[in-house]
Amino acid sequence: MTCKHDLDPAHCADCAPRPAADDWAEAFADAEDGRGVTITARFRGTCRACGRGWDPGDEITYSEEEDGWCHSACAGPERA
Repeated sequence: MTCKHDLDPAHCADCAPRPAADDWAEAFADAEDGRGVTITARFRGTCRACGRGWDPGDEITYSEEEDGWCHSACAGPERA
């Protein structure tokens, strides 16, 4: 089975299942600094904080402040 982009749905950035809003809230519940979970990127993407890209294998962190994924070093209020 493939998605509308002719990819495996689990590997499509647009069609993959998204966590429920409660899951994100839980991820931030213990994070006083606004940093969410850190994961290893599976796809190329763009950091919402610095605008530079990342490659698969890079560590990225969900930033509540940026409302999106950022390089782990860019996420959180301590960045310059």
